[in-house]
Amino acid sequence: MAIIKPNNNTLSSITALPSGMISAPGLSTGKVLQVVSATDSSERSTSSSSWSDVVSASITPSATSSKILIVCGLAGLRRDSGNAYIGARVTDGASFTKKFGHAMIYNGSSGALRIGSANASFLHSANTTSSKTYTVQFNSAAANDTIVVGDNGDSNSTITLMEIAGW
Repeated sequence: MAIIKPNNNTLSSITALPSGMISAPGLSTGKVLQVVSATDSSERSTSSSSWSDVVSASITPSATSSKILIVCGLAGLRRDSGNAYIGARVTDGASFTKKFGHAMIYNGSSGALRIGSANASFLHSANTTSSKTYTVQFNSAAANDTIVVGDNGDSNSTITLMEIAGW
C-alpha cells in the first residue's frame, strides 16, 4: 500500500504489499530463481483411458518455501472418428495432479476433428529441496476411440517449470 504525502502528493514509501503481489523493491520473495523447459513434437495416440506421458521436466527447488510455476500445453490434438474426447493433466506422480482438459474435441458427431492446443498454468507449493519431475499426460477420456497428440509431428507440446522464491 502506498503512502501519499499530503503536501506534494508524491510516493514516499511502500509499507505493505497488496494481496497477490509477488515482488517489490528490496524483497526477495517472488523472484524467479530458475527455469527449466522441455518440448516434444512426437505424434502419440491412444484409445485407452489410462494416462499416457507426453513431455516431462525436472526441477530441484533451492528452498522448501519456493513455489513451482508450471506452464504446460498439449499441441496438435486430433480425434479420427467416433465420439472420442481428450483428457489432459499435469502431475508429479505423487502429491500434485491437475487436469486442464476434459471432453476436449467432443462434439457428438462421428467425423474427424482437430483442435490446436490445450494450455494451462499452475502454482505448486512443492515443499521440498529434492528433485521434482512434472509430466504432461493425455488419455482417451471415454476410452472409445483413438486420440492423437502431436498431429503429424508438426506440433510442440511443452512444459516449463519456474522456481519462484517463497513468501
